[in-house]
Amino acid sequence: MIILDLNFGQTDGLKLLEKLRADGLETPVMVLSARNRVSDRIQSLNWRDDYITKPFSFQELAARTSALRVARLIRHSACYAWRTLNWIQRRGKPTR
Repeated sequence: MIILDLNFGQTDGLKLLEKLRADGLETPVMVLSARNRVSDRIQSLNWRDDYITKPFSFQELAARTSALRVARLIRHSACYAWRTLNWIQRRGKPTR
């Protein structure tokens, strides 16, 4: 998991995230930002998994990172189940 501050250094974090996603990065990303306008949050919807604004509580950060891990596990489990069912269907009906 990547926790990315949009305002770090001289690089725009959103542009960096856009490039990473375009390069195929699938790692979950939580954006941490002082940018709290709705337009900022909407602009990043295509590139990140969660968005938390500063100031934030560490309890909230911990809860959100935990939720992202669970969501990722569920996505991978569902993907694995779909691939398994697809494989079974291609092979034909199971025999008894």
